[in-house]
Amino acid sequence: NCESSAESESLRAECHLSLGDFADAELSLEKAFQFDAHHSRGLMIKATLAREQGNLNLAGSTLKLAVEQHPFEFDFRAQLMSVLVAQGKRDDAEIQKQEMQRLQALLTKFTELHHFFF
Repeated sequence: NCESSAESESLRAECHLSLGDFADAELSLEKAFQFDAHHSRGLMIKATLAREQGNLNLAGSTLKLAVEQHPFEFDFRAQLMSVLVAQGKRDDAEIQKQEMQRLQALLTKFTELHHFFF
């Protein structure tokens, strides 16, 4: 009974997806994206739903948008890499893997510096 928002509708979509209720998941995602067209949870659920329905093209384009909007989110890159491999686009998948490794190195360096100064 919470107020409708991008987060609440995305969570509702995730529940529907888990139950295999794809139609209601799509309706909840539409509502979520009315609040925020680039909501991170919503984008991940949309990609997962597309993949569950066998639509790798939609899953890939959704994940590419998600990576553009949230470039430091490892989960988006990992899922995109997986979709690219499934599509036979190994070179593109390798680019995502290398970017994930670069980001991981930056995060490690940040953590080291943070611990050094604090």
